[in-house]
This record gives sequence, structure tokens and C-alpha cells, in this order.
Amino acid sequence: MLLTHASAVTERTRLGVAVMALAIHHPLHVAHQCATLDYLTGGHAILGVCIGREHHYQDFAVAPKRRVKHFIEALKIWRKLWQNQPYSFAGEFYELHDAVISLAPLQQPHLPIWTGAAHPDRVRRAARLGDDWIGAGSQPMAAFEESLQVLRNALPSATEGASQFPVSKRVFMVIDDDANPTRERLCH
Repeated sequence: MLLTHASAVTERTRLGVAVMALAIHHPLHVAHQCATLDYLTGGHAILGVCIGREHHYQDFAVAPKRRVKHFIEALKIWRKLWQNQPYSFAGEFYELHDAVISLAPLQQPHLPIWTGAAHPDRVRRAARLGDDWIGAGSQPMAAFEESLQVLRNALPSATEGASQFPVSKRVFMVIDDDANPTRERLCH
């Protein structure tokens, strides 16, 4: 909802989620939301996704087993639904019968999917499945650089045009009148 408001007050800024744990959201619902946001932003929406951490699943009573399969199924469904054609899918977690969303995203074939990851296996998966990689905001710079090297090593075999694969890093910002509490919150 915040991004919808932000889209009303900007014309050129790209807006997106960084990052959403996929298995706790149904892909049909997310496809509708993201396509609508892309339309409202004039084609400037971005979707940041991840497989999530253990507590994300516990909080929503979703079993964390097979979360990578959950992740891959959701990505496949989004990319098809965003083409705005009826789509049927029978997977391990999701089943759709001639599903269609009412509004296609302006960005075609789909809006950019940024994959958040820090673990080397997840970074390699981002190279295979995502359109961008976004490093964890809590990740120290040295660890970010190590992950970046894993990504660079994975890209030539994962995608055409590896040099075109964007890289981002989330940055957390805390504003306070006193620098000490600000520093403390950022470091923990």
C-alpha cells in the first residue's frame, strides 16, 4: 500500500519490494499486486524476492521444507500470469486452472525480479532464476564482496549477457537526533 501511494507522487523513481519471502504469499495474489503497481508506476515496479528464513515460515504456519521448490514454482507462475493469457499449472504447492490476471504489467515480458540472497547456493540460484541480485542489507561489506564473486562466477554459465545482470545492496537507514542510538540500531 505504501508503494501505491509513492507511485502517485513520483514519475521516474523505480519502486519495489526488497525482499518478499515467497512461500508465505500465494503467487496469484502477488501477480495481481505487482502488475497493478507496475501499471500505477508507469512501468517502474520491481519485485524483490527470497526463499526466506526459518522464522518467516513459522510465523505463517507454512512448512519450511521444500521452500526452494515453492520459490521456483512461484517464479514460473508469475512469469506466465504476467503475459495476461489464461494459464493452468499443477505443481507440488500450487494449482491453477485457466487463471488470468485482469491487468498485465506494462513491463514485458514481465517486471524485473530481483533475487535476494547471501548464502552461496542462493546467490548461484539468483544467477539462474532472477533478473538482478540484491545483497542482504545486514551483510557486512566483506561478505557482500564474497557473494558478488560467487555471482560473477555463476553468471557466465547461467545467463546470456552476464555483464547486463544488475547488482544491488539493500542499505538500512536510521535517523535520530543522537548519533549513538542510531549507530547502535544499525550495528545490531
